[in-house]
Amino acid sequence: MKLTVLIEHYLTGRAEKISLDTVNRYKDRLIKFVDFCEQENKPYISKIDQELIIEFKESILSSTKLSKNTKYVYLQEVKHFLSYIFQHHFLFKDYSQCIDLPKWERKEKIELTNTEKKGVLNKLPIITVMEVRNKLIVSLHLYDGLKNTQLSDLDVISIDLMNKELWLKENKRTIRLGETSWKLLKAYLNQREFLNPRTSSVFITEKGGRKLMAQSVRLIIKVALKNG
Repeated sequence: MKLTVLIEHYLTGRAEKISLDTVNRYKDRLIKFVDFCEQENKPYISKIDQELIIEFKESILSSTKLSKNTKYVYLQEVKHFLSYIFQHHFLFKDYSQCIDLPKWERKEKIELTNTEKKGVLNKLPIITVMEVRNKLIVSLHLYDGLKNTQLSDLDVISIDLMNKELWLKENKRTIRLGETSWKLLKAYLNQREFLNPRTSSVFITEKGGRKLMAQSVRLIIKVALKNG
């Protein structure tokens, strides 16, 4: 039986508990494993062995094109898949045990590649003013390095659109915006007044037009990264 058939079987079972978007993300991760197996001329479940799994794991860990976070989720999904097909008797040995998930320090900052950052942003819509606001927040965080509190404390008077600059009062320094964030900022400021702002904070709530707190900023970024 081909691995692609088993993957569909595996995802069908998971689709009962998770959204279609999540299922598609799982499928994208498993395709990486399928491609590797096909390159090794082992596209069938009967060809899977311990050596193949270890080689796949090493290929992921040694990749210079994947971030640590991406490496982890790829290996995690393949590990789940291997455990599933063993439990359903498609394999006579549990090769998921060959994949030891990397244990990085939780406090270590996980850096995304530029391609991954672009992928996160591309999945965020910009139809409503709130969607533009959220996409701008994520862009400023990913591309310009602003933290949750800096984004929450950002003031309208600290913006210099002409020179593409922001003044960060917390650090008492000026940063130059990247092209992506600058374009989103212009679009957001053109629509911000529709939220009836009651504060000079750049990022405000949909209801009441009040300052968006750091906790809400963190949640917006967290959801975007998770879905991206």
